[in-house]
Amino acid sequence: MIEKVSVVITAHNRKKYLLEAVNSVLHQVNPGVEIEIVVVKNFVDDKIDSFLMNSGAVNIYTFEESFGSKLSLGINASSGNIICFLDDDDMFNPVKIALIRKIFDENKGLLFVHNDIQIISEETTWNTARANNEEAIKFKVYSSEKLSGREWGKILSSRADWYVSCASMDAPFAKSISQIVYQSNRSLDKILFLLGTGKEASFGLCKNRLTMYRKHESITGLKTDVTDFRNRRLKFTKESIENLRRTFKSYIKGVNNLPYNYMLLKMEGNLAIYDKYRRGKTFRIMTSELKHFIRYGGEEYALLSMLLFLNIFSNRLSIRVFRYIQIRDI
Repeated sequence: MIEKVSVVITAHNRKKYLLEAVNSVLHQVNPGVEIEIVVVKNFVDDKIDSFLMNSGAVNIYTFEESFGSKLSLGINASSGNIICFLDDDDMFNPVKIALIRKIFDENKGLLFVHNDIQIISEETTWNTARANNEEAIKFKVYSSEKLSGREWGKILSSRADWYVSCASMDAPFAKSISQIVYQSNRSLDKILFLLGTGKEASFGLCKNRLTMYRKHESITGLKTDVTDFRNRRLKFTKESIENLRRTFKSYIKGVNNLPYNYMLLKMEGNLAIYDKYRRGKTFRIMTSELKHFIRYGGEEYALLSMLLFLNIFSNRLSIRVFRYIQIRDI
């Protein structure tokens, strides 16, 4: 039985939304469980630190720069049965912890759960948000060993590997992979998904919108300068591929090849989009792995990537497509 839920909130330099994130956890409705808040940040702020102390939160200051190191510190400092992750600019739906606790209680052996999002504006606060307080749980459990390639494709096409604030994990398992998380800095959402849905794993997808995703310019990265956008996305994609491959090698006995190859293929496709000088190499990789598109589904990703790869769009339309990709996190 779940007795305590730990919520790990990470912040790097940004202070603006942090207390909104904390308050969204403090004001959970009938959670039915003890809640522990663990905040990991790289700054000192008298107002924020005083609030955290008065709220009973675990307040960790670190010189560590990477996202993965902060997540790892938060995981290791947690004492709950399950761990929910939350970015400093997001918020939890008031019933999130109650539903997540119920999901883990009723489905023994779950390692990883991903829930859907509700988009909120930059100005939304914890007490002005219009939350979708759905009481009925829309949830499905999967056994990784029983999934076909096409089923994996449907799961990944539903964006189950996207966004850390949507992820909850079994705490003992999270602690067992914390060193791998520590060494990661890019695409941590995909890393958590890959590890949490490994061989012989039981995991679940929840369609309830339990995470409030704050949309603002600093996270969308939507700019009018296509060259700048391409360069930033290229750097991010290269680092994500390197990180994904390193994780696979570190945990090769526990990782499923099917979702790993699918995620890697999508990233290689993005290299073809963002880096014209690598298109020859990327094309060879993509053509050798196109069979995965057939096995896994995800036709919209395949079509969009290939169209961009062939560079048939005008510059103006490219801007629109880049924005679409960024929003959909393809």
